[in-house]
Amino acid sequence: MIELLENTIMLVKLLTIKREAEEEEKLKEKFKNDVRKFKNMGFTKRVPFTGPNSGKPKGELGVDYVAIERYDGVIQYYIKPKK
Repeated sequence: MIELLENTIMLVKLLTIKREAEEEEKLKEKFKNDVRKFKNMGFTKRVPFTGPNSGKPKGELGVDYVAIERYDGVIQYYIKPKK
């Protein structure tokens, strides 16, 4: 009986790991598609996470910059390059 319970717990853990991996893969694919879409709209310059040019860009969201949530929950900003 204990062995059956242990096997059931192990199966649930494996299924959870598999489901989480599938969800993460979907989020990664969505992020890649979002980046591609916004780059086609002209938002081609990525704002770095660290350094002097990091952080939320100045301007209006959707006009001067876009914010895309990455698969790990971090917000990534893209701006239109200055001409």
